[in-house]
Amino acid sequence: MESKWIGNPLGFLGRALLLFPVIIGGLLTFGILFAWYNCMMKRFIINNTIVDGKQLRFDGRAMGLWIRSILWMLLTFITFGFYALLGFRARARAHWVASNTHFADAGTTVIVTQTVA
Repeated sequence: MESKWIGNPLGFLGRALLLFPVIIGGLLTFGILFAWYNCMMKRFIINNTIVDGKQLRFDGRAMGLWIRSILWMLLTFITFGFYALLGFRARARAHWVASNTHFADAGTTVIVTQTVA
């Protein structure tokens, strides 16, 4: 199984530079902007990944992540932190990302002409 990342490092850097305004805006929007930023970064990385000649697609939405984050925080609070300490929160987050990641088109194969080191 071969996998490649076909994204532009400058595109990643440009998105990473948005982190400071997102921190300020996230405090003002009760974390909705944090979920948006997280989805934007996941979408950039996953949409630029090819596995076995097939491009991946991430279709998660910020509102869905934000609602689940509130649920995960409540479960962490109710269980006195054990939900997060025992890894259930990380597992739930990884499951959310995986369930929103699909092959872009099951019938086509992507041919990459350049290799990225």
